[in-house]
Amino acid sequence: MVCSLSRIFQHVELYIPFRLKGFCLCWTGGIFQSYGKPVPKNLKIRFIIKNRGSKFGYETAAEKRKYEKKDALVFSRSLQVAHHFAKNDYPVLFEAHNFAKNKSYDRFDDFIKTLQKNKQAKIISISQQIEALYLKTGLAKEKIATFPDGVDLSLFEKTNRNFLGSAFGSGIYARKNVLYTGSLAEEKGVGFIIGAAGKIKNYNFIIIGGKKSEIGQLTRRFHTVENLFFHPAIDYKLIPSALMDADYLVMPYLRSGKLIAYMSPLKMFDYLAAEKIILSSDLPVLKPVLQNNENIIFFEPESIDSFKTALTNAEILTSKRPDVEQKPSRNMRIYSWENRVSNILDWYYQDRLL
Repeated sequence: MVCSLSRIFQHVELYIPFRLKGFCLCWTGGIFQSYGKPVPKNLKIRFIIKNRGSKFGYETAAEKRKYEKKDALVFSRSLQVAHHFAKNDYPVLFEAHNFAKNKSYDRFDDFIKTLQKNKQAKIISISQQIEALYLKTGLAKEKIATFPDGVDLSLFEKTNRNFLGSAFGSGIYARKNVLYTGSLAEEKGVGFIIGAAGKIKNYNFIIIGGKKSEIGQLTRRFHTVENLFFHPAIDYKLIPSALMDADYLVMPYLRSGKLIAYMSPLKMFDYLAAEKIILSSDLPVLKPVLQNNENIIFFEPESIDSFKTALTNAEILTSKRPDVEQKPSRNMRIYSWENRVSNILDWYYQDRLL
């Protein structure tokens, strides 16, 4: 997202919390190396040291800094930071990811009032569900719009062949592989995959994500499940290689969780870009993006029987597809980060163009 903004704006400043590792990577020019991206020449990275004793330490520190250009657009995922700058008449774009968390902000009502008053302050939400909840607060319709997350399509242009074989050994190809990448949080459905592996023996189930210590514990606990494989999180730039080497990709989200009702998962766009068959929990929040895609097979959340049926349907769909190397189609360009940034800015500045 930051790199895409840097292609449009003449100068971009990125303010992030100070951490020693990040500072060292920035010093050596490798802060975006896990994403396979160089630092844009017009991007200035500044570190914020946390204010001790404050609930919102980084946000409070960010507010206290002096910013020379008051006409510069402030883009933030922090509601407190967005509130502060909107209150001081800056142009502001707040990206909302979690309405419940936003609503718990002790000055939330004043934030909404501030947005109504500041003609240059708006919200972008990552899902239609978040937008609907904000509109219920009385926020004017022209103040908010939904822009789902995106994907870096360039990473899919050239991927490493046999990635899974390199990670798990050539025996991994003895069965078809069902792959999950991402967080090990309970609501993401990792436990469901583990349960499915124990009952569906004719597929390999691969989970890539989490810390080495977490993966170590899972590997020891489920070492008797021979078709279940774990690997710690990998750099984002390697994700496309893993996805392209799998047979099926799975999004086994549970029915409920802290983020389930609002999410626009990055995983979803990575999976779509891989042009593989996706087995997904049937959830309303995912439908706006997935419902018209021919590669999607929905199953009832938390139901292994429904998941088995989805796998059978995936086999049928596979038999009808040409056996050719897949690359991101032109249709996926609507979900690129560049396109997302362009659409957001067109919407944000539309009032000025009228």
